[in-house]
Amino acid sequence: MTGSSNSSTFDNNYSTGIGPRIGLAYDLFGHHTTTIRAGYGIYYVREDVGTADQLSFQTPFLPVAFGGGAAGCLGSYFSATPLAGCPNPNPNALPQAGTLDPNFVPCLNVFQGFTNNDTNQAAIYGTASGAACPGPLQTLGIFGLAVPRHFVVPNTQQWNLTVQRALGRQWVLEVGYVGTKGTHLRETRDALQSQNATPANPVVLGGQNITANTFANAVARSRAQGINGYNGFQLFANDAYSHYHSLQTTLSRRWSAGYFQAAYTFSRSTDATSTGNTAFNSAFNDESTLDASRGLSDFDRTHRLAVSYRYDLPGSGTKRA
Repeated sequence: MTGSSNSSTFDNNYSTGIGPRIGLAYDLFGHHTTTIRAGYGIYYVREDVGTADQLSFQTPFLPVAFGGGAAGCLGSYFSATPLAGCPNPNPNALPQAGTLDPNFVPCLNVFQGFTNNDTNQAAIYGTASGAACPGPLQTLGIFGLAVPRHFVVPNTQQWNLTVQRALGRQWVLEVGYVGTKGTHLRETRDALQSQNATPANPVVLGGQNITANTFANAVARSRAQGINGYNGFQLFANDAYSHYHSLQTTLSRRWSAGYFQAAYTFSRSTDATSTGNTAFNSAFNDESTLDASRGLSDFDRTHRLAVSYRYDLPGSGTKRA
């Protein structure tokens, strides 16, 4: 078998894009007391663990440490022949080069209690009806991971419009609108979510109908038998999004002996998923789509008030310019 490849993922070619940024400031009446400021920009983020996600899970296999290593056993951490005094068999052992290790060949799992499944397993393995898969790697224990072949780099658009007004006696008031929109944000979910079984629309498996949703039959209702769609499949997608809108006000005063500022923000932040954690699914409801996942962000704070001040006591020795 022959094939070709390129270094697009390694070079992160998809993390490029046009990011214009523009800003302006205008003295509204020419008296230096009222100023309008505005700005807009597009910003890109290099995927944090893109190399690990897209390269480390490639063929021929992914070495995973299933157990901790004992003291003095680092030299045989992945060896099938452990050193003297080291665990045997080695839980982290990889097969010898040029050999086909049965521990790395998945064996067929079948659901017990369904028509013909028990006898099929007995015929395949020569075991009694109902016997479990003899190997340690079972088909229902296979973990599937999917990443987009064309991973579009996440980006945010940010904009603002602010009016600044001098109130006299060194008091300044600022009122502005600040907004942000995130596109192609990272999210993880189980795209093989178990099917919804009802009496009117049962899930048919092994000649039998599943008419109710239970924790025990969640694996049996998987859309892809052989891969545990209940908790053994994860999609690393880049279709999440976010929106942020806010009214931001600031009242401040600066004078020779100190400084005062009070800032109030009225805002609303919504998104499809507030985290792109690589270890846990971050989408909820129907995980086959993000249509029903939009809601308030985990970090949404409708009201925020912050007050800060500084005052130099007389005789404190502080030098003032």
